[in-house]
Formats: sequence, structure tokens, C-alpha cells
Amino acid sequence: MASALSVFSAGISFGLIMMMGTAHSSHECNISEETRLDCWPEALQTPADESSCIDRGCCWQEASTQGPPWCFYPNDAEYGYTMRNVTKHSATYLSADASLSWGYPHIPSHVSDLKFEAFYETNSRLRLKISDANQARYEIPQDLVQRPADGETASGTNPDYEINFQENGFKIDIARKDGSKLLSALNLNFIYADQFLQITWFVSAKRLYGLGEHRAPLMWDLNKWQQIGIWARDYGVFENANLYGSHPMYIMIDDRGEAHGVVLMNSNAMDVTLQPAPAVTWRTIGGILDFYILTGPEPAEVVRQYLDLIGRPLMPPYWGLGFNLCRWGYYSSNATWDIVKQHRVIDFPVEVQCNDIDYMEDYLDFTYDHDTFDTLPKMVEDLHKHTQRYIIILDPGIGLDKPNDAFKSGNESDIWVKLDNNISLEGNVWPGKVYFPDFTNNKTHTWLAEQLEKFHKEVPFDGLWIDMNEPANFGYNGEQFPCFDQKYDKPPYIPNILDNSLSAKTICPSAIQAAGRHYDVHNLYGHSEGIATRKALRSMFGNKRSLILSRSTFMSSGRYVSHWTGDNRADFDSMHASISSIINFNIFGITMVGADVCGFYGNTNEELCTRWMSMGAFYTFMRNHNTFDDIPQDPSVWSEDARQIMKKYIMLRYSYLPYLYTELYLASTKGKTVLGSLAFEFPGDIQRTAAIDDQFMWGPAVMVAPVMKEGAVSREVYFPASNFWYDLETFEVVSEGLETLNVSAPLSKLPLYGRGGQIVVRQTPELYLTQTRQNPFALVVFAGTALGYGTGALFWDDGETDTLSSGEYSLVEFAYQLDCSYAGYLTSKVVSTGYREMPVLQNITFVGFQQAPQYVIINKQEVPFQYDPAKLMLSVPGVNLDLLTKFIMNWQ
Repeated sequence: MASALSVFSAGISFGLIMMMGTAHSSHECNISEETRLDCWPEALQTPADESSCIDRGCCWQEASTQGPPWCFYPNDAEYGYTMRNVTKHSATYLSADASLSWGYPHIPSHVSDLKFEAFYETNSRLRLKISDANQARYEIPQDLVQRPADGETASGTNPDYEINFQENGFKIDIARKDGSKLLSALNLNFIYADQFLQITWFVSAKRLYGLGEHRAPLMWDLNKWQQIGIWARDYGVFENANLYGSHPMYIMIDDRGEAHGVVLMNSNAMDVTLQPAPAVTWRTIGGILDFYILTGPEPAEVVRQYLDLIGRPLMPPYWGLGFNLCRWGYYSSNATWDIVKQHRVIDFPVEVQCNDIDYMEDYLDFTYDHDTFDTLPKMVEDLHKHTQRYIIILDPGIGLDKPNDAFKSGNESDIWVKLDNNISLEGNVWPGKVYFPDFTNNKTHTWLAEQLEKFHKEVPFDGLWIDMNEPANFGYNGEQFPCFDQKYDKPPYIPNILDNSLSAKTICPSAIQAAGRHYDVHNLYGHSEGIATRKALRSMFGNKRSLILSRSTFMSSGRYVSHWTGDNRADFDSMHASISSIINFNIFGITMVGADVCGFYGNTNEELCTRWMSMGAFYTFMRNHNTFDDIPQDPSVWSEDARQIMKKYIMLRYSYLPYLYTELYLASTKGKTVLGSLAFEFPGDIQRTAAIDDQFMWGPAVMVAPVMKEGAVSREVYFPASNFWYDLETFEVVSEGLETLNVSAPLSKLPLYGRGGQIVVRQTPELYLTQTRQNPFALVVFAGTALGYGTGALFWDDGETDTLSSGEYSLVEFAYQLDCSYAGYLTSKVVSTGYREMPVLQNITFVGFQQAPQYVIINKQEVPFQYDPAKLMLSVPGVNLDLLTKFIMNWQ
């Protein structure tokens, strides 16, 4: 590949370069290391040297520590743009024109005239769009990420932010109404060229969350220099790698606990540099700069504002919350069926059985091997008789070496990704030679629906798992499948991504799709497949919800798919890393997410798998899955003691599914995380919670603190500000908050804590969720201190149909109040009664009740109760209340 320097410098005259070199001594280069702006961002591909740096008109000075650039922009650079015609057109629209004063000579194809537009979309969401004033450039199609068009529904007439453009200069300032600064950009290194767009925002905080998809600590610390690449890639879940999805957004939290978010609506390859200034530099190689600023100020509010923009997550089917079991390497339907039967024999809860690609005939989609998987239809029939479900994997590459209907009909419909000469692009994946469907083409949606419907008649699957959709391509483009286009396959700048190549392990960026060049829409490939798959299953299943797991995702994918975190390792570090990944995807709007429990590759062991199965029971999506060349790791292979621990926590999960299901409903309708960080749940305690990523919140009421060190039998747990924290299994008081405790955690114990001031609903669990859903409800109130109060809710429907559209669901809210003598009340409010087949509320338990009451009255009738002074627990059994009728419980 030509070096970035040689391409950037193409066409620059020798005289101009010499002039730049002699100008170095007059530049203002006395700049602190932490505020240096990198003038040589391609250093990972082509290291800088002093002479070449000076030729660019930049400063050269070695840094005293690792991180700061040695080649950096001078303070007095005369390059960039000048803003004019700053105009406030209306209460919700501000614009400015900008013209290029002098372009950086090492950057080809500067855009000479720009349009800056500020749309006050809501009182807490500002859109800043920077575009070419003279010709349209690629923008993410509205049908792929639905959002307001330019100026549409702008309603921010009383915004809590201000934005200012500098007339006859160049400066952008964005601040809160109280004057506290959020973002500021200068001309210094602002570049807007055809294939290199760069802007640095000086920011007001150093705690940053988001920027996916990566394996990394939860918090990006701006005290460190870091460059983060974003480009969907087929790769194992390793550190310092751009992974399967693209989510160019972040949330920052300042020392006061106030948060704001920044979104770049751009699907091109990019990298983001973080530095201690503090500053954030965005570099992308196409499209436009289209920013959304979300002003919070609570972290949870920023998440809600983001989901208001991109769309809230879909509501999963209830069965999808059960334990999923899978392995690449069952090799036959009978072997798979034996695993299913074995878990029935040992009385272990498996709600969903999956098959990896070994079920296919020659790895061809929409087929099954009639020799080794000849009993597959009967196995699926047996699963359904036991109220279990079945999920299959599909890959996007359609094999062309052997005759198959998917390839034949795809050819007839002309659905493939193309090269410039209109020839279908050929890749190499599991079946061998493949073509790639273009999911941005509506004809492909029709083709996919037809193929799925045909195959479903043979094998009646319940959900789909769409893998390898970055898209993956085994042929390294440049050897087996050359990508020769100099502009798109080997552009002037390659962001900080794996192999320093846009075409590595994927298809040529120069390829053509209906929505544009693959160069522009690569990061949307898996997302567009998710949209097409959701559309196909809706057509096939009607108003029944189904589960779609997608490896590659983009902003707003949560509206269509769920996610697992990919090919992780079987070790404690990967177990730990899964927490940050899952929290981030909740921020990104994909709430149904989990990692492959016990690890996908590498041999696990009984301790690791027991710990991980226990923690994984509190992912939103739980699946055990590994590869063929490692030892089996399903629950049946472990000792009786290990199996009982695994089962205990899956059954505990099942007992709290009414609570989890309600949280998923609130995420789908209000916009929130379900599995979240302590930093976001307790922003007032940000100094302590900011970087905690070995604990997580399961909704607002439950905290999980897993053990993730080999041989450990205890761990330190931080208890944030709250009233009380209770052991979720024993209901004993553990902490009053704002302290770190060393807690006992032998292999049989997962530290789980209920939070004071919360009300949750649970059920007695059964082996399968269909039966669990029939059991009566129990209400658990985690009390706070005297003069406390708390809330909770229950959402309930049939668990399967699209009840959010039909209104066929019920919603009940709960609240309690205590005075200083622990007299008080517990009451319900019936919000919706659209689904009437609700179990009764059988028991009420009040945890943290400081003294025995004299009496308990429900709906004006005194009822029996039990009080345990050792556990401070009030139990009111056998109340058998109809939850669709309001109740009130009083005590004195």
C-alpha cells in the first residue's frame, strides 16, 4: 500500500514544500504537550520525521512522555476557513457560510465552501451540520437510520444550550445556558477535504463512555492519550482492536456529575483521538460532519435523548430471556438432541437450543444436511412440545460453487453487491466462493423473506442469529481478491484500524451497493441485514415477536436486533471485559445483549464456567456457546455441585424476570439502559463510581458484583449512595452505602444486592418459562431509612405478540412511604388493563422493616403477617390480590 504521506503529498510542488520548511522558525510552537494537536495522525502507518513534519508547516518537538505527538500544529497557522454571514433565521435555526482561506498543502481535494447549520431540534438536543455548500456529499440514508430531516420538527424554542459562530473568523462555542462550556472548536486543525474530515472539540470533562465497538475499560480516561478506530471488522474480542459494530457516540460526565453526549452521524471509517487538554479529535474519511449534542444533564437523560434521536430498543419475546445453549461442533441433529435430552434428565433449565453452521449442507444458508442432521425437523418438533425454542445461524455470504436455490433466485433478482463494472463481487467465506446480498436493495428484502419462509416450512425455527455480517471475507483483499481502486480501497488516510487496511477481512470498499459505495456504507452492512431480517420475520410470523441476534450493529440497530459480543476467550479477563461491552451496548440502545458465557474459544474450566454462568444469569441475554476444537462446556459436563450452582442462579434469574421484563419495557417506551453502570445510576457519587467496571446494575434495583479472579473466595464491593443494600438471596442488610466492604464469595456465592427504595416483582421459577409465567406474583419492597419512599412497576402481556402496538398489555405501578416511626403505606396504581390474564399477587415482603407493626391492613381489612426481627423482614403471605384492581396496604 502506498504510504499515507506519499499520497497526501501527491501533486505538491517542491518549491511550496521548501517555503513551508523555512517558515518553521517563525511559527508559534510553544504549546504544552497536553494541548498539542496531531499534525501527523497517520504515524501508525508512516512514522513522522522532523524534516517531513516541517515540510507540512507544523512544529516538531519531542515529547517528554508517551502519547503527545512530536509533530503538531502551530498556534499561528494561517490555514483553514473564515466564517461569514452568521444569521439567526429563526428561534430554532442558525447558519453561517465559510470559505477556505488556505488549505493544508499535504491534504488533497479541500472543499472550498462550507455551510454550517445549527438546528435546535429540542430543548436538550442541538444538531450541528457541516456540509459542502456547493454539492451534495454522502449522508446516511434516512431509511437506514430514521431521524428528523434538516429542520424537521425543530422545537427547541427554549433550549438549555447556546451555540455561537464567530463572524470573520472561525470559532464554535457550545455551552449550557448557565454558561458552563460543553464544546469549543478552533480553526487550528479543522480540515474538510473530500476524504479527510477533521475537527477537534475542546471539552469540559475527562470521563468519557461509549465509542464502540471495542474491548476496553468502561471509562475512556482523557488523562491518557488514546486513538480509537471505528470500522466494522471480523476479529476475535481482543484489546486495541476495532470490532464488529460502529457506534460513533459518547457521553461525558464532569466532576459535578453532569453529563452531555456527542453523536457523529457518519458511517465512514474514522478514528477518535482523546487527549488530556482535554480534547476529542474526530477524523473520518468521507460523508459529512453531522453532530448531535445532547445536554442531559443526568447521564440517564443523555441516554434517553440519544434514544429519542435514533429510536428505542425493541421489546424481546419473553422466551428470549431464558437460558440459550449452543455449540459449534455438535455435528449432527442426534447429538444436538442428545444434549437437549440430557439437560432434561438432569433437570436443568434450557429454554432455547441453537445450532451453529454445522447444521448446514456444505455451509449453505437455508439448507440443512440431510445426512448428519436428518432428524432436525423432529428435534425442533420435540423442543416445541416441551415449550422450548430453536434458533439457527445464518451468514450473509451465499455460496456459488454448488447449486442452491438461494444463489439461483438471488441471481434472478440481481441482489448482489457489485463491482464498478456491474459484475457481482466474489468473496470467500465458509461455503467457499460466495456473493454478498446487498441489504440496502429492497429486492434483497423480498428475496430474504422468500428464502426464510421456504426454509421455515422445513425447519420451524423461532429466531435467527446473523453472524459474519461486517461483512467478513476470508480472502485477504489484495492477494486472493484484489481491491485495486486507489481512491476507495487505498485512500489517502487510513484511520487507526486493524491491519491498516479498509479491505482486510472484508469486501472491497470500492464495491457498489444501492445505498452507495461500500466505502461509505460498510459500517451499515450488518445493520441493513438486521432491518431486512426483522422485516422478513414480521412478514412470516405476523405480530409475533422473535429474537434476532446480530454480530455487526450500528446506531439504531437496537430497534431491530439484539446482540452478543462476539468471539471471546475462555478466561477471567474476558469475563470481566464483557461487563463494559454490555453496559456500552445498553448506552448504544441495544438492551438485549450478552457475551458467550464461559467463553467461545479456548478451554474453560469448572471454576471459570461456574463463575461465568452465575454472572451470565444477570446479562439481559444469556447464552453458553463455544467452538468445536475446545472441550464441551454445557452444564451437563460439570460436577453435580457446579451444575447446582449454575442452576441456582438461572432459577434466581427466572424468578426476577417480571422485574427484568418491566425494565425492558421501560427501555422500549421511555428510553433507558437495563444493564447499566454505577457511574450512570449514581452520578452524584461520580468520584467513586466513574471507573467501576467489575460491578453493574441490573435495572435500578439490583447490583451485581461477580468474582472474576481465579481462586478468589471474597472480593471488595463498593456500595454507592443509597439508603440500604440487601443481600438479594437472604434479604439481610449488608450496607448503608458510601463504603467499600470485603464480602465473602465462595464459588457457590454470586454477590447480589437489592437497593433500598426499590420495589420489584418476582415469581416462583419453573424449568421452563411458559410454566413460570403461570405462577403467582410476589412483591418485594427494599425499604430505605425512616422517612423513606420507593417505587416500582410491573409490565405484563402474553410475552410474544406485538402488544406495544396493539395495547394488549397491563401496567401497574407501586409506591411506598414510611414515616419516622415506620408507619406507612404501600399502594398500587393501575395504568393499563389491556392484558387480563395476570397471575394474582400472592405475597408481599417488606425488607429492612425496622420494627414489628401493630397491625397490617389491606383495602381496609386487617390481614395476618409475620415479622422476623433478625432479618428486619415483614411478610404478608396469601393476600391473593388482583393486580388489575388498585390496592392499598397500611400499617402502624
